[in-house]
Amino acid sequence: MFTIEEPPEHVTFNSITDNPKWGVERSFAHIREVGTSEWSSQADLEAGKTYEVMAYYHNNGPIDAVGSFARANIPSIVDGEAKGTIVFGAENATPREVWSTLTFVSERPMELRVVGNSVKLHNFEEPVSGSTERTFDLPLELFAVGTPIGFDEMNGVLPGGNFHSGYIAFQVHVPPKMSFNKEVQLKSDNEDEREEWSKSTNANPGDVVRFRLHYMNIGNVNQNDVVISDVLPSELTYILDSTIIYDPNTPDGRKAKYDTITTAGINVGNFAPGGYAYVVFEAKIADKEVFECEIITLENKGSVDTANGGIDSFAIIVIDNSGNNPIAESINFVVAGSILVALLAFFKSCWCSEPARRYWELRIESEKSQEEHECRQAKARWRRILASNMVATVLLSTIISMAILLLLMLIVDFIF
Repeated sequence: MFTIEEPPEHVTFNSITDNPKWGVERSFAHIREVGTSEWSSQADLEAGKTYEVMAYYHNNGPIDAVGSFARANIPSIVDGEAKGTIVFGAENATPREVWSTLTFVSERPMELRVVGNSVKLHNFEEPVSGSTERTFDLPLELFAVGTPIGFDEMNGVLPGGNFHSGYIAFQVHVPPKMSFNKEVQLKSDNEDEREEWSKSTNANPGDVVRFRLHYMNIGNVNQNDVVISDVLPSELTYILDSTIIYDPNTPDGRKAKYDTITTAGINVGNFAPGGYAYVVFEAKIADKEVFECEIITLENKGSVDTANGGIDSFAIIVIDNSGNNPIAESINFVVAGSILVALLAFFKSCWCSEPARRYWELRIESEKSQEEHECRQAKARWRRILASNMVATVLLSTIISMAILLLLMLIVDFIF
């Protein structure tokens, strides 16, 4: 071991015994509950709580440490007592690696999970003044094979001296011992036609859906003041007085006193191990005009919260907004009908009108008459009359059709 006044002449980690800030560097790993101030080498775990780990590193030598790395071994299950270790080292260090131990204690079996986005390395950009702290994300490989560390970048090169020291930090969480699941189904007044509860359902605009949020205490201690809540997307509207609560005391269900399931939530009570409750409520999907796309996916979150923590669960509604629009169909029908009327009027003017009849009579007569010249002149005159009649008929039919279409569009705009 070495001191500030007599440091080592080779690369080694955390060997100083009189560090002004850290004291004996070899005891470099510490843990505390989030929100508290006292660091320790031991954590007494409680369900639902989060703990933060901090481990100091320092290349005590005068030259760069090459291939520098950090590694953490954190137990995933704690049953009574379990050890965790934080390791620092380098390829050219002597000894190659050093470690510090943490102790986790629990009165019953508990899971221990690393909070993924909390894993960081901290050092100072201006090490002399220590004025600018820098933070680097570290990968989760830290908890397996280890990960390189460094100073300006995590490349395994760590300069020597106190100025280039730093620390890694991460959080671990003890999840509460409970289960929670949210499901959905399309409402049907006929129980025989009701679909099964599931994590997703298909629906149409205007439909009513039912949600079920199921909680159960699967731990070994009581869970008090269990609150179940739900956050509805804007396209869903809660149906007042639709919330029903089920538990061992009321297996047939009871009406909730307050319609707060989608706001503050509902306190469903206290539950011993094995106790359960589930809440069922209804919501109406918005009308067709609200949705811009043909297929819309709505994700709906439910939550349970206790003194020991909480859990979220999600259900999905896929809305088909591509169905036929009766107004649009009516407009299409009128347009098609108007075009058909115009065509019929056109052919009638060609074949059935008085000018048309005279035109064809004169054409037949011209083939028989000796006075071919006079007949040809008469035929030309009636041809001009027929053409002007046809144009007038088509124009009049088109104007009438457009007027009907415009009137229908004004009526639709006034109603909707």
